[in-house]
Amino acid sequence: MPANLTPAYKEAEDRFKQARTDEEKLACLEEMLRVIPKHKGTEKMRKDIKTRTSKLKAQLETPKKSAGGRKKAIDHVDKHGAAQIVLLGPPNCGKSSLLRTVTAAEPEVADYPYTTRRPQPGMMFFDTVQFELVDLPPIAPDYYENWMTNIIRNSDVILLVADLAAVDMLEGIDAVVGKLDELKMFLIKKEIPEEYIGSQFCKRTFIAANKCDIPGAMDNLEILKELYAERFDIIPISCVDNTNIDKMQSHIFDILQIIRVYTKTPGHDADFTDPVVLPIGSTVEDAAFVIHKDFARKLQFAKLWGEGKFDGQRVTSKFELTDRDIIEFHI
Repeated sequence: MPANLTPAYKEAEDRFKQARTDEEKLACLEEMLRVIPKHKGTEKMRKDIKTRTSKLKAQLETPKKSAGGRKKAIDHVDKHGAAQIVLLGPPNCGKSSLLRTVTAAEPEVADYPYTTRRPQPGMMFFDTVQFELVDLPPIAPDYYENWMTNIIRNSDVILLVADLAAVDMLEGIDAVVGKLDELKMFLIKKEIPEEYIGSQFCKRTFIAANKCDIPGAMDNLEILKELYAERFDIIPISCVDNTNIDKMQSHIFDILQIIRVYTKTPGHDADFTDPVVLPIGSTVEDAAFVIHKDFARKLQFAKLWGEGKFDGQRVTSKFELTDRDIIEFHI
């Protein structure tokens, strides 16, 4: 029986033949399997594609030994900066482009799905604070990498990336949210319920509606808001012209409910390059403890500069700090 292969399949097969890395080959194989006609004439071909896909997946997911001989786990990314934010979304929504736009990371960006195969971290600066963004493989109704679960649970914020240019935008974001619901993730806008404080299963979450520069995107944005605005904050962005990228960064800072405190030593200017990042409501003693627990124990008093304070105001260890305060410790 003839296979009657479609042009879409032949294009995917040509990309597979030209692919250089295992990640590229795997993406092409999965695209070939998705677009190949499903009838008796293609049974053997589909079986062969599935076999090659399984072998490549196993090869890619096998931890590689580092220079020291230890295996590097794929399901963990060390946290750096003030918080770790994971990027989740359907195929081709632009997660990797967003990571490139706001960090110095250089993930592979391509016009075919499933480009991202491993966690790809990058550091994003917002004002004087650094956040770690981690791009993860896409999520689809029939595609989810189980090793991602541990990284998602250990993150501080989930950033859902929606594709405003996709005709199946809602299906794409529904699949992602549905998977997170299935994993028992309690997704919130900002305030963590008391019973979930410290829980790996409660995550602050918002949506970056990407590709808002594409014609017709605003119509999709209204549809997205109609279904998800009550559950999540939604910020339209564009990685092409940087629309609302600064607003998205500011929202990450806001959703974390943190403050920046700058330190200074007597007789010197404040150090604005490396702030102490603390939860809202933190005290002078909390800031001292972050620097060193013995420092906090020996603290006698502190002097503060900041909004609503007179310069060099003397305060006790229990004084509550606000964002952008400058603190001078005295022990």
